[in-house]
Amino acid sequence: MSHVNKIIFASLALILPACGSAPARTETTTTSTVTRPEGGGESHQQTSQTTEVAQDGSQTTERTESTQTTTPATGSAPAQ
Repeated sequence: MSHVNKIIFASLALILPACGSAPARTETTTTSTVTRPEGGGESHQQTSQTTEVAQDGSQTTERTESTQTTTPATGSAPAQ
């Protein structure tokens, strides 16, 4: 390998990892709540928010929310 090829290869080896560098900071917050209404059943809600802050200060935020409701068996709800 010629001297010029070695310099080019070494330069690429130093530059390429910087192009795909990971964010400087990643923070994930997850909250989970369970609600039990008077009529019975349960409602589960989970929220997850991830914020990535890149080395240049830019931010990317992703928020995920899911809700699951469980109702009591037939006949256990209050009569109207």
